[in-house]
Amino acid sequence: MKRPHMISFGHHAARSAFTLVELLVVIAIIGLLSTVAVVATSTARARGRDAKRIGDLKQVRVVLDLYYSENSAYPTCGQACTTYCDCTTVGWGGSWANLEIKPTYLANMPVDPTNTAAYGYFYARGYKVNGNCSYTNTNSPSDYILATNLENPASISGSCPGGFSAWGRTLNFITGS
Repeated sequence: MKRPHMISFGHHAARSAFTLVELLVVIAIIGLLSTVAVVATSTARARGRDAKRIGDLKQVRVVLDLYYSENSAYPTCGQACTTYCDCTTVGWGGSWANLEIKPTYLANMPVDPTNTAAYGYFYARGYKVNGNCSYTNTNSPSDYILATNLENPASISGSCPGGFSAWGRTLNFITGS
């Protein structure tokens, strides 16, 4: 009877292993792909937060117009004021949470996705939007502006990539009457 042929794993067998250079190239490629993925993800998240900001301001704008149609003036921020009133989510002026459209017109006031001082929502009664990136003080209860700061203003139509000054900061999105 014939013996089966044995495979030898001794010194004569071919070794299959990666060299140090090959391992370094693979690690570099994985690092590069990871970096690209992180950058793409953070850009997408910023766009999502900007979309939420604009959606929130559109919702508030509709509610403000409903309020105006029933009251012949835009609401105040819970302050004693006759024409000019302002409120924000960042502690400048009155509190955005006291804008007199809740709970009758809106159950809860929207909050900025990051809820930080760099971003936020701004409302002022007695101002009128002047073109795309500016406003005028009219002192009229029939005028208002809503504004925010976007993370990627250049990618949003109707924004002000260069920004405009309001509330002691530079903002880059404005809407209103």
